[in-house]
Amino acid sequence: MKNPNKYLLNLDLQSSHAFLKLIELDTTFIGTTNYMGIAFFWNKKYDFILGCSKIDLEIMKELHSIFLLKNLDLDGTSKMHNKIIKYLIKKYCTSDVFNQVMRCFEFYNLEV
Repeated sequence: MKNPNKYLLNLDLQSSHAFLKLIELDTTFIGTTNYMGIAFFWNKKYDFILGCSKIDLEIMKELHSIFLLKNLDLDGTSKMHNKIIKYLIKKYCTSDVFNQVMRCFEFYNLEV
């Protein structure tokens, strides 16, 4: 059996030039099943959660996929967007990160 970790790409080890090229490529994949979870696709209102929290690529890919599946505007905001974000943060992140996110929702008056 092949080593499944053999093909993992550690973004922390990439040069800034390589990382920018990956973001550029992933930007072209926004709205498709090829999205890798690197490029930002969400509304600016969610920057405090999605851009600054310790959220990995797997979560970003799932968030993107759910938004597409639910026919939500990828850069939109709604109660449904908020519920999905809250669900994924609770599912994948530590309770500290989840609590931080919930405080941000309250601070920015985003309904959940």
